[in-house]
Amino acid sequence: MKQYGVHGIVTRSQQLGAAIRTVKTAEDPEAHFLSFTEGYKLFKGKIADVLRETRAGFNFGRVVLEGIGECKGRSAAVEFQNENLTAEVDGKIVATVPDLICLVDTETFSPVTTDALLSGNALAAAFPISPLSALYPEDLAPSYRYEDAVEALADAGGDTGQRQALTLLVNEENSFRVACASFIAESLSLLDWQITVEALPWEAYLAALAAGEFDLYYGEVRLTADWDIADLVGSGGSLNYGGYANVVTDALIQAFTSSTDRSYAARQLCAHLLGTTPIAPVCFQQDTLLTHEGVAQGMSPTATSVFFGLENWTIHLEP
Repeated sequence: MKQYGVHGIVTRSQQLGAAIRTVKTAEDPEAHFLSFTEGYKLFKGKIADVLRETRAGFNFGRVVLEGIGECKGRSAAVEFQNENLTAEVDGKIVATVPDLICLVDTETFSPVTTDALLSGNALAAAFPISPLSALYPEDLAPSYRYEDAVEALADAGGDTGQRQALTLLVNEENSFRVACASFIAESLSLLDWQITVEALPWEAYLAALAAGEFDLYYGEVRLTADWDIADLVGSGGSLNYGGYANVVTDALIQAFTSSTDRSYAARQLCAHLLGTTPIAPVCFQQDTLLTHEGVAQGMSPTATSVFFGLENWTIHLEP
């Protein structure tokens, strides 16, 4: 073990963990993180696209980044096969293995692993309406900053120095969902709040929700095409596990589902939800249908039917 092990790896791992845990309190989080990790920043950006394919039995991919901050107007890409293999900026290779090429969140500096890249499979949303819908009020959607969250919590009396333990429930049978819940819990553990994740089997998870035995829960809801959220936040709704009840919310939901001017009604409802926050939308999932390149054309799958419009498909069987 002494001869072949990586010397100091446990201590190094502890140091990296300390860098991530203490980054929120640093005067310059980025400089703090880079100093602790002895890392070098290649690029700062947001995920613009993720491309995945299978070759020779291996999963390959490429994440495309669009520059932000000092990198605005530039682009970058990272090629990966389970781990990140190469990084390029503006078309030029700037790093390859065996160097460790890491993607980290720009606010928490937690690692973003290749299996957690959601671009193309989810759309961030501030409201319970898909951002692809013409009804989604993009101009009302707030921009989130860590500093604003800390300030808002402090203003609400959440900086007393007395730790408040909260539990975030999640179904343990979906590992990706558990990872997301852990990330959310870590990100929201601010000032007095100390949030821990409790992952439960499906039946136990449902029972805890029905009994109201939770502080927070992370879940998934499939909405109907008219974006009716009465079951989710309406008084007595079947999915309203928090018992939220507000006559104004009920009236706005009714107006939204029945109004002839749905755009106006959507704005009214979303503005109200932004102020009351009975739920915190995270994203809308998008499913992907993968086929071998050039085999199928004319596909138009839907969320409920992969084979929708099958009569219009063209299948190429010849190699």
